[in-house]
Amino acid sequence: MSEKLSYSAPAVKNKCLQIIGHVSPGLRDNLKMTFPSLDLADYLSTSLNNFVNRIYRFRDTYGNKKEAAKLVLRNLAYGDLAEKIKQSYAQDEANPQKLLGKLLDAVYYISFDTDRKTAEMIAQQVVDNVDLKDLRVKKEDRLTELSFLVRNAGRCSEAAGKQLCNRISSEFAWTDYITVPLDKGLPPLLLHFHTYDDEKAKEFTNKIVNLDFNRVLEDSEPEELSRLFWALLLIDESKVTSWISGTEKEKWLAKLISCLPKYSFQLLWLLYNADEDRGRTVTHAFATRFLPNLSVLSVEVLPLLGFFSFLGIEFYLDIPYPSLDEILQRSSEDLNLGEIAFCAYFLQKKEKELSIKFLKEVPRILASRFPGIPIEEIIGNYPLQKTRNVIKGIFGNYPVGDHSD
Repeated sequence: MSEKLSYSAPAVKNKCLQIIGHVSPGLRDNLKMTFPSLDLADYLSTSLNNFVNRIYRFRDTYGNKKEAAKLVLRNLAYGDLAEKIKQSYAQDEANPQKLLGKLLDAVYYISFDTDRKTAEMIAQQVVDNVDLKDLRVKKEDRLTELSFLVRNAGRCSEAAGKQLCNRISSEFAWTDYITVPLDKGLPPLLLHFHTYDDEKAKEFTNKIVNLDFNRVLEDSEPEELSRLFWALLLIDESKVTSWISGTEKEKWLAKLISCLPKYSFQLLWLLYNADEDRGRTVTHAFATRFLPNLSVLSVEVLPLLGFFSFLGIEFYLDIPYPSLDEILQRSSEDLNLGEIAFCAYFLQKKEKELSIKFLKEVPRILASRFPGIPIEEIIGNYPLQKTRNVIKGIFGNYPVGDHSD
């Protein structure tokens, strides 16, 4: 069908596609994308909202469909994208800022590897024309959507990512979003600034550490708190150490007890990185409250137990361990490098046979999470030095790869 249509007159093609569309809109759209010459003008003349939603469906396609999508985007890059963006704001369409982030996400996956010039040109036009003061974006979503936009602009073009950060710092009232409880978009945006403008990231950090840390600890969600902690440690570890220095142990314990084990581990591990002595003290106190109530050994608990063991906390568990398949699946999907390392540490200390099987699979897990990067480089490039040294020690003592029983 597609071959016959490709050689048909335009009027015949359009009539056939119209009929097909009544029966199967999806098939019609797929046929259109197979022959971009047929509906290139249609794609490029539609609104930003329609264009983004249509092109986004081809984000993960291959072969002819992807090549067709590349051609559409190439024509967009050399066409009137700037005018399309301006019209989107003028016509009061759905949130243009969110659409532009979604567009750049699609551009990265469709064009970046084989047509980087197109990706760079589209990213530049987006950065030049996005309205950072658009009040249609709900206040609680503004930092999250800005972060998504910066992420995808930077993936398409490092220069565009940096320029967008410069625009945000000069045009956007970002200090209004440094609040308690934490805005969920603050940590990722802070990390983007760390990538593209570290001096501005330090300026952000100076504002953040002026907040009352006791209030931040008490009122913020554990996930946002751990993400902020991570970002600040990468930017200025000494500022974090000073910021948390006056917080009493009981306040830490109150937060940790209310957390899921995943976030208890992350907060304790980050606290240890910021202030080792305080991290040890709080972890020992938390373990005495956590361990007596532990009745189910899920995979997400293993890194926390590994951290307990790492700090010399003795405990005995008379409960079933998760299966190797469960551990491997969660490690592949959910655990970060630090969590994988402490999971391995716990198993080595408490379940030797299971740890050997797990460590054999670690290279495969890391290869799926970090494609094309050698395991030594993954570990060696871990950004927190104290963490990097500990992870090296764990995998150095218990090397991953082939083992014999």
